[in-house]
Amino acid sequence: MRRTASFIFLIAASVLVLLGAAGPARAVDDGKTLLGSFGEVYAVKTGPYGALFVGDLPDGTANFPVLALDVLKDGKTTRLLVPGTGGPEAETDAALALDTVGNRVYVVWQSNRVFTVAGFGAQGDHLGWQESVELAGDPASTKRNAQLATSVVRSQKLDDEGNTVSVSRTFLHLVYFEDGGAAGPRLAYTSAAIEGTTVVPSAQAFDLRALAGNAPAVADPANVPGSLKQRPVARRGRDSDNVGVAFVDDPRGELVTLELRPIAPDLHYFADKARAVIIETGIHNPGQPVASIAEKARAVIIETGRRCMHPVVADFLSNTFLDNLAGADASLSLEAAVRGAWAHLIGAGIALQQGSSPSVVHVLELADTELDGSSRALDLRWVSRRVLPPLPDGDLKLYLSPRAQEASIAWSVSTTAVRYRETQGGGWDPQRSLALGPTLTRDQALRLVEQRLDEQ
Repeated sequence: MRRTASFIFLIAASVLVLLGAAGPARAVDDGKTLLGSFGEVYAVKTGPYGALFVGDLPDGTANFPVLALDVLKDGKTTRLLVPGTGGPEAETDAALALDTVGNRVYVVWQSNRVFTVAGFGAQGDHLGWQESVELAGDPASTKRNAQLATSVVRSQKLDDEGNTVSVSRTFLHLVYFEDGGAAGPRLAYTSAAIEGTTVVPSAQAFDLRALAGNAPAVADPANVPGSLKQRPVARRGRDSDNVGVAFVDDPRGELVTLELRPIAPDLHYFADKARAVIIETGIHNPGQPVASIAEKARAVIIETGRRCMHPVVADFLSNTFLDNLAGADASLSLEAAVRGAWAHLIGAGIALQQGSSPSVVHVLELADTELDGSSRALDLRWVSRRVLPPLPDGDLKLYLSPRAQEASIAWSVSTTAVRYRETQGGGWDPQRSLALGPTLTRDQALRLVEQRLDEQ
């Protein structure tokens, strides 16, 4: 199917024209419009307060730049001021994301070099806004080219009666380029977990190159077009529980793709409970060596594991956790030692499920357990590294498949054509071209290139 001839693209483009190309294309709209779960359409608008809202405004605010959320439902549009955007500060990089669990739309924007998120949806028995929350990041850096995606993670927790219940979280994943901060120019990733009406931001913004790990040196790095150096990509996966990330590693001249996947609920729950048991045991045994604390907690941890997993698996993972903890560096604090054992336990559990080595498992902890004893962590998978093919300078677009396994790079040639390269195995297919004309616009051609990846 990936070898479909170019004339099929032209036929598909003609169909898009005949159907009116319902809704703006993702490649063109850039996340400013989305469809809700019940047929409502959300759109975020930027402009002067007085232009977007008619009526009485606070004195002196008519020319303030603000964000508005338009909600189209049953042919009627309602316009709402996004909270926190009614002041003189300029808001940029606005994008939308949908919480598919609570059918709540989230607006993310940048102001004064800080990203903020606010959610609109059901608040008890009425529709309303959640309190806005700032996302982690360097407030001294200049940020550009933000992209947003969502994923849904199932997890477990204890209810008021001590029973294990399943819950869902929606994660917002934000990637962007930043410069001028303490870390220098870099591509960054940050996130927030949405749990009911609560937004828990990640504790930090991560460097994407660091997340991708160390790789062998490249003897002759490919030349990277300027437009690809600062444009990371994030896209929601086909199953809604994963998100793919792609970026160009400039010093190496490589396209790198990553995937962030949920950790099995029972494994995640057990790891959090094991960590909590150790911390509580340490509180009741101050000054005791870590190995002694681990031994005192052994029976409780093993019993906890057997409550949520097969006894054989539970015993193996319990001993993995306790042995790692007992062997921790004596100079580490209890909190640092147990965090390392927690990550080792989750890595061992993922490897057991996948039939792989724990050394290839990477756990990304986004936020700690201070709020409710439950961590926010994802399984980070290194998917691919490919040396870039020869590419022209100019405005190049990078697209990613749902599983982060395949990618495409496209660009315009004046007003006559869109050209593109697709990944193939560890390399790239030959350059292909789509001729533009009355039945195929530039935006439609870019959308078709992007659609090719939807089945990969």
